[in-house]
Amino acid sequence: MSTEIQSLWAGELAVLAIPGELCSRYTARFRDLSPLPATLVLTMANGAIGYLPLDEAYPQGGLEVMRAAMELVEGPLTEHVTQSLLTLD
Repeated sequence: MSTEIQSLWAGELAVLAIPGELCSRYTARFRDLSPLPATLVLTMANGAIGYLPLDEAYPQGGLEVMRAAMELVEGPLTEHVTQSLLTLD
């Protein structure tokens, strides 16, 4: 399965768009790592691939993990999503 993520940078604003539902800690992480003072994270943009929990949630299980889009990437999902969004030009 493939999907598209986007970023838009305008002045001091970064807009990150992903076609999935993110754990709220992703948003905090993106804002902390963003080089711009204002960062908006748009979810369910251009599609819906499912819920994207943080890696540490997988051993705990639960509904969010069971419904997650785990098959999208190999390896740690949290780092993959973070690096993908923050390295877009």
